Amino acid sequence: MINGNYLKYFYWTVKENSSKKAGQICHKTQSAISQAIKSLEISLDTNLLIRYNNYFELTEEGKDLYVFAQKYIDDFEILQKKLHAPKIKKPQLKIGISQNYEEKVSKFINLFLKKSISYELSIESWDGDIIRKKFSEGNYDIIFGIHFEAEDRIPTSSFEHNSLFLFDDKIGLCADKNHHEFKNKNCYLENLLEYPMILSKHTKKAIQTQIKNNSIKLNAIALTNNPKTIANLMKDTDYISLLSECSIPLEHKNNIKYFNEKSLSANFPIVMSYRTEPHFGCNKGRQDFLNFTKNNLSLFNIF
Repeated sequence: MINGNYLKYFYWTVKENSSKKAGQICHKTQSAISQAIKSLEISLDTNLLIRYNNYFELTEEGKDLYVFAQKYIDDFEILQKKLHAPKIKKPQLKIGISQNYEEKVSKFINLFLKKSISYELSIESWDGDIIRKKFSEGNYDIIFGIHFEAEDRIPTSSFEHNSLFLFDDKIGLCADKNHHEFKNKNCYLENLLEYPMILSKHTKKAIQTQIKNNSIKLNAIALTNNPKTIANLMKDTDYISLLSECSIPLEHKNNIKYFNEKSLSANFPIVMSYRTEPHFGCNKGRQDFLNFTKNNLSLFNIF
């Protein structure tokens, strides 16, 4: 294998017709340059130069190696320029995802990335309330989550002009797969409500409003917005909960079952909301992502 530095020293020696000048260019002593060329000849097992008192001539092998060295030096300089050239910064598209839908939405975003390499994506996943607040403050171009009426926080299908409906998230009564009531063929709602219930903060009011006419009282013992926490609390216990299948962490999906209890179920519209101001954030990225989403809405029913 040819030593790249030795090849460089040989090239400049021949080009400048002087090992002294080659040393000045390569910041080496004249003797170091001469020794490097001798080492190069030894490694190639051939003479590259015919040396005289005050000058040298190239052998045929030396002439061939000089042509090779010239291309090597040129290619190396081109590579260096590419590596040190200022990188073009891609526009950043900022996306916020309500943590209950992180898994489903992330799969969709990955498909977009395969189609477009024009943008850098900044993705954050938080509690839905935090995502909506940060969106209103101008921290995101796009957000994903449940669409609520601003004041009463009831899910609604009446969308603003800057929201795109994606799919309905079905919320249902669920428990650990080994829960006692799953073994009971005559399962009644009254029996289910005897068990302590863990509710998600952001769905509690919506569920309570929906079942208010049935005069059902929920025996809520804990409130949290983290579906993983809820799934962990239900594992191997008699706790029950109201959860969407989308929100259940992948590692818990096989451990949770749903009761066929329609009076304790709901459909929550999941939407993608986006900024519409032309000069806000990554406008081109928002438009590209919006068009991609409109053309691929059916994928949300597959994930």
